[in-house]
Amino acid sequence: MKLYPSEIRYSQDSINNVFDNKSTYRYTYIGETLDDLCEGKSNIEDIPTISVVRKNGQWFTLDNRRLWVFRHLERLRKCTKIPVKQSYSIPDEKFTTNNDGKTIKVRGKKGGRWHKKNTPPKSLADDTARCNWSERQTGLQNGQPPSSNQITRQISQPRISPDERITIRDPEEQDTTLHNHNICSCVIL
Repeated sequence: MKLYPSEIRYSQDSINNVFDNKSTYRYTYIGETLDDLCEGKSNIEDIPTISVVRKNGQWFTLDNRRLWVFRHLERLRKCTKIPVKQSYSIPDEKFTTNNDGKTIKVRGKKGGRWHKKNTPPKSLADDTARCNWSERQTGLQNGQPPSSNQITRQISQPRISPDERITIRDPEEQDTTLHNHNICSCVIL
């Protein structure tokens, strides 16, 4: 099974800033591990697979330091979905998150520098398909966005101006409803 790191939640409220002695990256700051992966000094495949548990309709992990690294890799556009293995429980004493696992605090210095970088802009050169729709093409009424079956798709070079709003959707999602004004350019990954 594969999941986006952003689909996985932390099970704890905080993590240590270094990997433990059982890890491939023993005693290495988690931020330095992230740097090594971003700079090609290490491979994502070198990181052990994260175990996940389904709880209250969400995926959680006990592998919180690895998830911290993978979430930053995803944010920096260095990875997408990652392989995970499903487990069946997290002991109550280990489930200490106080915000439903959305964020986690790192205890101590993180190390490295890539985690401080801003999210890079999406590169249109990497897109596999592009579409444009307009009010005339979709029958947009009363400012409501069209349904996915109303969108006339045209493979073309995008013309996206800074004042246009776009919604980028995962190609595996069934709902491709777009939210915009008169003319929308969207990017389908």
